[in-house]
Amino acid sequence: MERLVDKGKARLLERKGLSNFNILKVKRILETARIRPSVNQIHSIAIKYNKSDAQVLLSWAVQRGTSVVPKTVQETRMDDNRQLFRLSETDMKIINRLAEGKGQIRFLDPRDHIGFDIFDESCDQPEEGDE
Repeated sequence: MERLVDKGKARLLERKGLSNFNILKVKRILETARIRPSVNQIHSIAIKYNKSDAQVLLSWAVQRGTSVVPKTVQETRMDDNRQLFRLSETDMKIINRLAEGKGQIRFLDPRDHIGFDIFDESCDQPEEGDE
């Protein structure tokens, strides 16, 4: 994206954000990016409500009528996952736009679709040059 900005093919937006990045990928971007992201879109909403990112996404899914079965073995997260709340219409629209931008792809293991494991915390993928 930085190259596109440099070539004038993309505008540098006032708010740059990340979505669906694991910890390793966020760290890599923060270490290497010349134009640093300033907003993780779901996290900015979570801060507003003083909730976790998971609580925001679970609340969004339930509020739009989607059945959700979150998976965790940690008792504290099980408790957190039951603490759902009502999102404002504005926040619902923001999250809906994020979901619509991805399209109607539904899968449990995205490796076959994108060529690497986005949830792998032991190795940062894709490696530089794999573009």
